[in-house]
Amino acid sequence: MMGSSDEAIRLSGNFGRVTGSHLHFGFTILEYTVNTLDFVNKINAIFWRTRLKKKSLLQYILYLFMALFFAGCLSKYPMGLSKEQWLQLSQQEQLKLTKQQQMLDHEIALKREKQRELALEIELKKQQRIDALYQNATIGDTIVLNFESGYAINSKQKLPIIPQGVILARGETKEIDLQLQRGRQIRTQRVYLHYRNDGTQVEIALSPLNQRINKIVLLNSGKWRYGTKYQNQKLEVSKYSGLSRLNLSIRYHEATLKDRERYIIIPR
Repeated sequence: MMGSSDEAIRLSGNFGRVTGSHLHFGFTILEYTVNTLDFVNKINAIFWRTRLKKKSLLQYILYLFMALFFAGCLSKYPMGLSKEQWLQLSQQEQLKLTKQQQMLDHEIALKREKQRELALEIELKKQQRIDALYQNATIGDTIVLNFESGYAINSKQKLPIIPQGVILARGETKEIDLQLQRGRQIRTQRVYLHYRNDGTQVEIALSPLNQRINKIVLLNSGKWRYGTKYQNQKLEVSKYSGLSRLNLSIRYHEATLKDRERYIIIPR
């Protein structure tokens, strides 16, 4: 779909637990969702000539030709027929195959809808379990992860992190906006956090944790009950993106559901 200057393509909003209006950006190739952040980072690497050798560039060109080839192989006619095969059929045969294709498409749509409903049901049960942990938290069910100091690297800027913290329940994943100091202004850095269901570790990343990305893993040393510090942690996504010199601490916390809604806290 092509757009023109001054044409509105989408409206921004603030649905969910967010700090302001925003617009999600993403794209698909041949109906497959692509990791937008990885794609943008690789494109930036091509133009900025960072960490991308000629061999990698040739690989991307090869992938592009492969995608175009498979796109050309996709049939526009029912049941995967080619244009020549389709034109050789009678009108009744074409009508019959068209109905078969419509029935097949309907079955696929129903299957996808059931998969979405199942995924929503699983997510709802997970959310109910997490809410129950907040309402009746025992030792180890919830923790406080404090960002005591450190820097966020964005492009060529290195901005200090304002001390802040977040409460997590076992098995919970949260995305938060770390507050950064830039002179008198406040900037933010989106960070993804996950506290494993077995309580053994916490993961920190700059992209959704269901993707294969670099992340910081903080292992439970057995002293979270009294508080454990992690010094000089580093998360490098690219030359111009990441977190550095992070000083973190984790301790157990008996949280409530109200604490969960007020997910950013200032450590004392």
